[in-house]
Amino acid sequence: MNTTGLVTAVADGSASITATAGGVTSSPVTVTVAQAVASIEVVPPTAALTSVGETAQLTATAYDAGGDVVGEVVTFTWASSNTGVATVSASGLVTAVADGSADFTATAGGVTSSAVTVTVAQAVASVDVSPVATTLTSVGE
Repeated sequence: MNTTGLVTAVADGSASITATAGGVTSSPVTVTVAQAVASIEVVPPTAALTSVGETAQLTATAYDAGGDVVGEVVTFTWASSNTGVATVSASGLVTAVADGSADFTATAGGVTSSAVTVTVAQAVASVDVSPVATTLTSVGE
């Protein structure tokens, strides 16, 4: 802050500012600096789950307009395009529910990430063929 009261941001965070004149100090004013979120990246960009209940952790990072990581603590809101296939927790943990695919996004500061696709394709455990044995008695039968 300069002598005229002009406050200049130098980093993310909060500062308490007071003014003193004639031996009297003002009440403190709190100034908070927070970079605006310009974009969000979610990794991994895709994931494949092979069984119901299996999980995958998605991680989001917020960037400012200059491409620098936003230095403040950013809270992301996660969303699934198809909760019948996979759900996502508040921390970005995806849980498989059924076969299919779902897109996931993270939102913070009014900005939403590009979608990350998660595919659930349960592995085939066994195959039964019926009847077990048969006899053919002519060609083309």
